[in-house]
Amino acid sequence: MGFDVKAILMGRFREGLEKLHSHSGDITSHADYLAGLLNDIEFEINVLRSDFSLPHHAVSELVPDWAKADADVDDADFQLPEHLRGTGQDDVEEVVS
Repeated sequence: MGFDVKAILMGRFREGLEKLHSHSGDITSHADYLAGLLNDIEFEINVLRSDFSLPHHAVSELVPDWAKADADVDDADFQLPEHLRGTGQDDVEEVVS
């Protein structure tokens, strides 16, 4: 479930933000509206942290077995959002000293 939420945020929601951002300047800037959307999400995340007494940072990298099983099923048909797809080539320049 957590993976689904993250995929929605990093996929469809981000795509929506990009579309709104690309139309900024046509008539008016959408920056305040976009910032407001993110503020709403941050607020809801903080409510969830409070309701479930969750820390702001994960103290462990361990993933429970039940979460791994769900992630494996979810990963079977997952497609990386288009904006995150690369060419497979690194764009890193080599630094020579």
